[in-house]
Amino acid sequence: MNKKNSIIVLSILLIGVAALVLLRGVLVKEEPVKPAPFSTSTPEPHATQTPGPTIGPEQAIQPTITPKPQPTAPPLNDSDAHIQSRLGSTPKGTELLSFLTDEEIVRKIVRAVYGLSEGRIVKEYRPITSPEKRFSTIKIGQQTEDSQQELYRISQDNYARYEKYIALLAAVNSPYMITLYQFYLPTFETAYQELGVPLGDFHHSLIKAVNLLISTPDSLDDLLLVRPSVMYKYSDPSLEKLPSAHKLMLRMGQKNRVALKLELHVLKERLEQLILE
Repeated sequence: MNKKNSIIVLSILLIGVAALVLLRGVLVKEEPVKPAPFSTSTPEPHATQTPGPTIGPEQAIQPTITPKPQPTAPPLNDSDAHIQSRLGSTPKGTELLSFLTDEEIVRKIVRAVYGLSEGRIVKEYRPITSPEKRFSTIKIGQQTEDSQQELYRISQDNYARYEKYIALLAAVNSPYMITLYQFYLPTFETAYQELGVPLGDFHHSLIKAVNLLISTPDSLDDLLLVRPSVMYKYSDPSLEKLPSAHKLMLRMGQKNRVALKLELHVLKERLEQLILE
């Protein structure tokens, strides 16, 4: 390397070092400190100087951070695929999807919940599949005293139809599922508004439905039925006058009913906590 090239390279290195020093001084806001000259004489008092303005942290240049857009609940008409995808990636979500309807999930849930809040059971366009086996009874060989109708008792096999539903509810009844419910709540509220209900909202309607199911009277499994037509009815007039939701809870059997009420109490507490927040 000749002398001229050596000088150019050296100059570039010096410029680079100087740039790094200056850059460091800007980043940490340091001023170079000059050492005081050594002197054996008595120092004279310095004149009082007014300190300059200081720059607080709020005045320092802050980097601009663009916040990430938060996900929002899907529109009602586009919610099926969104919910199916989201549930499919959650624990027990695939099993839950196997019980849910394939389309109009939100609308059907809202319609069923509103019916439950009034004590009714929707018979068409249900959000979940019905039990595979049919309702079964056993003749007990006796008749009613007044109308001489044949008396029946609910078969134990019928109670088993509801066990998997309650087990699934216990598995998904978790804080994470409440978080998921809270995310989709605007979509549910839109479907609720479509019902044309003048007062209330979906969230309070759901709590009302849960409370109604919890209020089902306790009973043993020796309930007697009659069959005056195609449908069975409770032979006890006081039971037959109960809301349809209560009568469904009675048909589940005492063991299932107790287990379901325990889960409903937990669900109610979590739903009411959302109101407090």
